Amino acid sequence: MDWSVIAESLPLFGRAFVVTLRLSAISIVLATVLGLVMALFREYRVPVLSQISAAVEELFRNTPLLIQLFFMYYGLPSIGVRLSAELCAVLGMSILGAAYMSGAFRGGFGGIPHVQTESARALGLSVPQMIRYVTLPQGLTRSVPAIAANAIFIVKETSVFTVIAVPELTNTARDLIGMYYHTNEYLLELVVAYAIILIPLSLVLTCWKGECAVLPSVLPDVLSDVLPDVLSLAGSTGSGISVLVAGDNLTRLLGGLWTSISIAGLALLVGVPLGVVLGALRIMPNRLVRAVLKVYLECFRIIPTLVLLFLAYYILPAEFNAQVSGPTVAVVAFGLWVSAETSDTVRGALASVPDHQIDAGKALGMNGLQLLWHVRLPQSINLMIPATINLATRVIKTTSLLLLISVIDVVTVGQQIMEANRMTHPDAAFWVYGFIFLLYFIVCWPLAKLAQSLERRAKERNNG
Repeated sequence: MDWSVIAESLPLFGRAFVVTLRLSAISIVLATVLGLVMALFREYRVPVLSQISAAVEELFRNTPLLIQLFFMYYGLPSIGVRLSAELCAVLGMSILGAAYMSGAFRGGFGGIPHVQTESARALGLSVPQMIRYVTLPQGLTRSVPAIAANAIFIVKETSVFTVIAVPELTNTARDLIGMYYHTNEYLLELVVAYAIILIPLSLVLTCWKGECAVLPSVLPDVLSDVLPDVLSLAGSTGSGISVLVAGDNLTRLLGGLWTSISIAGLALLVGVPLGVVLGALRIMPNRLVRAVLKVYLECFRIIPTLVLLFLAYYILPAEFNAQVSGPTVAVVAFGLWVSAETSDTVRGALASVPDHQIDAGKALGMNGLQLLWHVRLPQSINLMIPATINLATRVIKTTSLLLLISVIDVVTVGQQIMEANRMTHPDAAFWVYGFIFLLYFIVCWPLAKLAQSLERRAKERNNG
């Protein structure tokens, strides 16, 4: 480790740190405000606006940020709409964050007892008065942990801004590595910079957590009206959409999508069983084991997934003098990330089993392993499955980052198709990125709805 290299690059990382903080702060504020408005529209079922809010929430939660940024930064200019890199970054991150914040706020609103809203109506309160005196005071308090988690998510996702040349931390590290090849030093600075931002947010989240709808029904009608026009455009050789069906382009895109799904599947296959074991260990009485596993979780919570990929892709081959393929690096990095997230889910689910049942098991002479197998797991499995499915959708969306470590995934294939047709179809970027956006949505949306359905069933089972 050459500390002089770190000292020389500190001013550059300092400027990038400020850019990251600024974009994160703006995105968090806009996402929170927009998410609250969307949540209120849906909570009070405002005509049209509630359907639009639901559509935005579903579309952006079930597609990768990277594809959204590519669509805005590269796709829209091909049809005459040009936005600066920072505006695209803030716009994309704010809308995606709002989709998650809306869910967080609605979760808080859903925790308000119905008797209080009914009493407010009986007293003759108008909707604005109900929002001011009943919904917001109680709903915001219940939403704080999820809001904090989403704020951490927004800061971590700023690492993706590097793909549209925003001079934030990850982009600065990539540029310096490409120019001077001091990989270890620059990645260390990158990790430390994100830690400085995210550790305080993570501590707030930990404290608040207590350790201290379906798409609108109008959408099918819209699709039925628009789809014929889109298909007619596909038959026009002058339109960029025609590149999707030209030659074997469609087959290649689907093959790239299968690569992404396969890597996500392998990562889940590795990470989920490991996470279950780690989660079970986190409820054991040994404080040292619990502390080590807590640090393990926090490391993955504060380090952006893109940075994890870079660490595995650049550091492992250099330190162990071994050539590791991009897909292998992705499976390892994603698998470790999944294990950390799963361990937290499993720990929470196992800890939710009532104490009197644990005491009853101990009275019957059960040891710790028997209690885990016969008492905790059977009752907590229903809570683990929806969270695991939600995690699976996150992993699938995160595979859009694979193009940055030279994996031939669906995004890489799309870029190859656009480059090959750049002269004949200048608007190809708009259609190709739009199609990739749709592919991710088709894969992730059913999983998200399945998780929501299982969560509802688990709540109904617990309530009665």
